[in-house]
Amino acid sequence: MDLSRYPVQEVDWLEDRNLVAVEDVRIVHNDWVGNYLEFRFGEEANAWVDDRPSSRTMIDYVRLRGLAHGWEDALRRADPDVVLWQAEDPLTEELAGSREWDVALRTERFVVLCNVRIAERCR
Repeated sequence: MDLSRYPVQEVDWLEDRNLVAVEDVRIVHNDWVGNYLEFRFGEEANAWVDDRPSSRTMIDYVRLRGLAHGWEDALRRADPDVVLWQAEDPLTEELAGSREWDVALRTERFVVLCNVRIAERCR
């Protein structure tokens, strides 16, 4: 099975730190990443968005993808501890420049950002 488009390395990194598929950590991610998390962890994946989101979640997701008007409110509603996002999307650089987020891992295709409230767990 070819999983090369999915964040396998990044999810391994999160799993090593007990930051994925656990009830006390909320991860915001791209929709197709949610499908990978569900494939890998089943019901415990705790995916934020996948290929069948609620209408509110889909609107928030679209806002985050394009940094559209209201994206900050969309992020607040999701209340993530971790953001696992494509490196080339504008959201990653916007959050990387914020005092609320630490870049915990940057690979060629993805960025893992941790909210400062859980920064210790991301080391």
